[in-house]
Amino acid sequence: MRGMGAHGGSAPAVAVVTPVYNGADLIEACIGSVRAQDTPDWIHILVDNASTDGTAEVVSRIAAEDDRVKLVRFDEHLGMLGSWNRAMHQIPADIPYVKHLGADDRMTPDCLRRMVDAAAGGPEVSMVAAQWREGSIIAPIRPVPRPHRMSGREAMRRYLLGGPDTFGTPSACLFRRDALEGIDALYPAESWPPTDPEGDPGPSTDKIGFADILERGDFVFIPDVLTYDEARDGAQSGFARRMRVQVPGDLDALLIVGRRFLEPAEFAQRVRILASRYSRSLAKAVLLGRPFRERRFASLHHHILMHLDQALAAVGLTTARTRLAPLRAVFAAAHRCWPQRDSAS
Repeated sequence: MRGMGAHGGSAPAVAVVTPVYNGADLIEACIGSVRAQDTPDWIHILVDNASTDGTAEVVSRIAAEDDRVKLVRFDEHLGMLGSWNRAMHQIPADIPYVKHLGADDRMTPDCLRRMVDAAAGGPEVSMVAAQWREGSIIAPIRPVPRPHRMSGREAMRRYLLGGPDTFGTPSACLFRRDALEGIDALYPAESWPPTDPEGDPGPSTDKIGFADILERGDFVFIPDVLTYDEARDGAQSGFARRMRVQVPGDLDALLIVGRRFLEPAEFAQRVRILASRYSRSLAKAVLLGRPFRERRFASLHHHILMHLDQALAAVGLTTARTRLAPLRAVFAAAHRCWPQRDSAS
């Protein structure tokens, strides 16, 4: 991960990095939560993704008041994960810790201090995460009762085998900067599924990036809410539930990184479990007629099923492919029928 070079004087302990696009109405509250930290040992780098709504002016005004707030502007607009990856390249080379913070997210006043203290417990710690909140929704819902540390490989292994998601969102995490060295793009920047022209980042895309970091050191989880968003009230998880994409997203992440962390028998069994869950979920949706009533639902799962079929074929898991084959046919038919219905109407 490239940096901007040496920071003048003594380097702050942590760089908070916020990519933002057209966030003029919310970025001041985001910056305010950083400025309210009970430690002053930070800089906040805001990376403007070619905004057109005055975001840069808001950040510039605050930066004139507080030189720890830094604005980096780009004229080229990137997708969300591409913007996150570009923002990570703006971190000064001499700052030891990196904290993501989404433009619509906030931190509690003790967030940076507690996360840096946890990371400073030893040079082996590569990643720290904590509980997070979206409106009234707190996750993970099954946290450990006290702060705990384990090898990053074991933490990812437990997640892949169906344990609680203690990694959370990028905004819930802090990384040791040297654990990012050599990683040019932390997050896969393509849309998901790749063939879907309306695709968005996958529900588990961030876990694919976390896997690279967790292979490089230990993981610490803090079972308290340290980041939050008042507005969304579970919007992200709500979309995943409504469109039934969380399970196939987990399956896709498993197929990409699972063999690095699981034994072959564990990997194959977990793939079968997730493929069966996805099959049952879509079978219920078919019985309710959703593919033929909701264009986006039909299109999305058509592309997901085609993508997963290729991924399952690549690892030679024919049982899971066979389980999903009837649904591929149903959703392919539903996907084909929508243009005809649109032209008829």
